[in-house]
Amino acid sequence: MDTIDKVRIIESDAAAKEDAAAEKVMATIFHTDGTREKVSPANGSDFRLEEMQRMVGGIIEIVYFEDNTVMVINEEGKLLGLPLNMDATVIFRAHYPDSNDYIVGDALVCSEKQIL
Repeated sequence: MDTIDKVRIIESDAAAKEDAAAEKVMATIFHTDGTREKVSPANGSDFRLEEMQRMVGGIIEIVYFEDNTVMVINEEGKLLGLPLNMDATVIFRAHYPDSNDYIVGDALVCSEKQIL
């Protein structure tokens, strides 16, 4: 086997690992600073309560959307004075257009099947 074949095998293995990692990314955290973070459950299938609490910084509240997607937010976020999360608010209002409510703090958006 020559060097070019070895390089092709290494590149092929790397691509397969990247594809496997992409499949594990199953949710997004929308941070208040406008950044987004792709995340997957620690156990690979569903987010545990403690895990969600760490992501939103406290007691969780689950907002259900009609497409089996949920948004997990800090239930006491407004009382705690957490900063406005514009991206999460846009998503929320897209699902609830008649609402004037808004989202504060970091928000996890994932499939309903991924929460326990």
